[in-house]
Amino acid sequence: MSSAKIDHIAVKSSNIDKSIFWYCENLDAELLYKDSTWAMIKCGEIKIALVKGDLHPPHIAFRVDSESDFPCKHSEIKEHRDKSRYHYGKDPDGNSIEWVLYISSE
Repeated sequence: MSSAKIDHIAVKSSNIDKSIFWYCENLDAELLYKDSTWAMIKCGEIKIALVKGDLHPPHIAFRVDSESDFPCKHSEIKEHRDKSRYHYGKDPDGNSIEWVLYISSE
């Protein structure tokens, strides 16, 4: 497997707008994306996804270099709205882990 790098950390939010405001006011975060079910912010060099727990699991996401780096069968790889490919799994303690591959438009 290639060396995976942390892409983002997803934390549960009961109110996306309220969470965005708090992170922007208290940690000088930058809003990267927002819809009704989640948002992506950036604090320094770290991206944080604010997720509604009933729609997206809180997790740590690792960026991989190719589909061969996913720890699953090819048929288990799914696609996000932005065309990135992903797979959710669990670590030995049951924490959700996402492997994500961004497809370049080249």
